[in-house]
Amino acid sequence: MKAKTAIVLGLVFWAVLFWAGAPAARAESPSLELLKNVAEQLAVLETVSGRFTLEKSFEHLAEPVIAQGRFFFGRPDFLIWEQQAPAWTRLEVKGGRVEARTGSPDQPGETASGAARQVIREIMTWMKFEPRAIAAVYEVTLEKPEPLILKAKPRRAGLRKYLESMQIEFSADQRVVRQVVISEPSSRSVLTFDQVVLDQPRPGP
Repeated sequence: MKAKTAIVLGLVFWAVLFWAGAPAARAESPSLELLKNVAEQLAVLETVSGRFTLEKSFEHLAEPVIAQGRFFFGRPDFLIWEQQAPAWTRLEVKGGRVEARTGSPDQPGETASGAARQVIREIMTWMKFEPRAIAAVYEVTLEKPEPLILKAKPRRAGLRKYLESMQIEFSADQRVVRQVVISEPSSRSVLTFDQVVLDQPRPGP
């Protein structure tokens, strides 16, 4: 049961975070201005890679479900998001090509479904840290200046049924996200990044 749950944790995690159809953020929005300031520091990075651990706690489970893997993002449109344990799955973007794989690295890639493409698009939005796209979905406030911690709350009532808030903590130098904490009505997710490396060459095919 836990293994099956973990297979889709990554997709569900990102799908819940990013809800399509939110109203556009106004130019004078405080959330937008705050995000723009953060984005200026992140824009100089060409690539970001590392490992991630996603720990999700449910009210009906005694122990959390944990998924681990690696990621690689390169501007403007290169992404590998690979869950390695407890079950293997991989989302990959290279230019206009989007693939999804499950089960084994030896399996051939398949064209990602519409749902997977939406999830990938939203992952890319946060990896590229696009202020206007983020501010359209969330009201973002400054929780702490050092280390930088932002708190995001959904603007739409429909999303608030599933997501209460999201806390984003940055590294000490404010160049990368260190941890994301998701508070939901009946669960809590903690996505932690480590072994982060900046501006490394892109991996081969």
